[in-house]
Amino acid sequence: LPRTTMVTRGVVDLFDNLLLLKTSISVILQYWHLFIYLLLMQCAFAALTAWFMSDVLMDREALSILSFLGGILGLTLFCLCIVLLKIKPTLTLGLATTIVSFLLLIRLRRYLFSLASSKLVGFSVFFMFILLLRLIFIQGLLVPPYADSVIHLQIVQDFLNPDRPPQAFFHLSLDLGRYYHFGFHALAAWLSGATSTAPEQTILLLGQYFQALAILAVYPLVRISSKDSLSAWAVMIVAGLILSIPAYTSNWGKYPAIASLTGISFGLSLLLIYAKNKFTFSNKYIWLIGLVILTAACLHSRSLFIFLLAALINFLYTRSGFIFEKLEIKDSDENRNIVIVLW
Repeated sequence: LPRTTMVTRGVVDLFDNLLLLKTSISVILQYWHLFIYLLLMQCAFAALTAWFMSDVLMDREALSILSFLGGILGLTLFCLCIVLLKIKPTLTLGLATTIVSFLLLIRLRRYLFSLASSKLVGFSVFFMFILLLRLIFIQGLLVPPYADSVIHLQIVQDFLNPDRPPQAFFHLSLDLGRYYHFGFHALAAWLSGATSTAPEQTILLLGQYFQALAILAVYPLVRISSKDSLSAWAVMIVAGLILSIPAYTSNWGKYPAIASLTGISFGLSLLLIYAKNKFTFSNKYIWLIGLVILTAACLHSRSLFIFLLAALINFLYTRSGFIFEKLEIKDSDENRNIVIVLW
């Protein structure tokens, strides 16, 4: 093609993409109450996560992102408790929890202020940009085109009406054949009822929100393992702008799997910190690891296999000094990381 034609097509494609981003912004403005409520609740639990991690000495930006990720996991665990208690999510409860969230933020404000940094502006802009890109995928959709999406909607509707007999095949029951990982659905049901948003729209929006969080969760994991912020940024950008997974998992309605990526990355980051500084943490950090693993498993039960593998890697990492001594290899962080990669 002539060069002028190629340039013209490039300009047209760029203009079309900008229009799509504009539509994503309109989606956020249309459902601003849901996003504001979600962020407020998440920040309240993030402050609580920061308290759990108050004795961790690490990069402030990575610690801030971990606290933010812990916020959504804490909120998910809270919503699971609501489901187990069979409490109907309502706008009144939404207003009440809004007030409680404000009070919690005021009570734990010093932990939030300790995480403040000018570099967080860059992370916030990147997160918002990724979220806008992900919202493009759901424009004009009622539910994603796959059978799982209908099942997710039925489960959320059951959680919204706990006083009625469940309509979905998978529901809370002692029958293991009816078991499902209900973390995503509990959160979607609570947000839908607390903000008076249609459940199908809540599922779509929350699924894309978790996608953006999954990309953000890459940064602290790479930052802790590599001790290099530039490498962490590079991996996060590649995951967010180049890789097609997890973006296209929305086409299959794999929302629990998408949501579990946040819990897995957060849990692995905590385990990696613990492996390198095992004797310097209080019991509340151990409790945090347990709660994260529990929540990740509730988002997707196969997360437990990832953490089991991580436990084996941790065992190998802590015994690497003995292995190096037998093989007459120098014991260093670089060689220990090589052992982890080989495993």
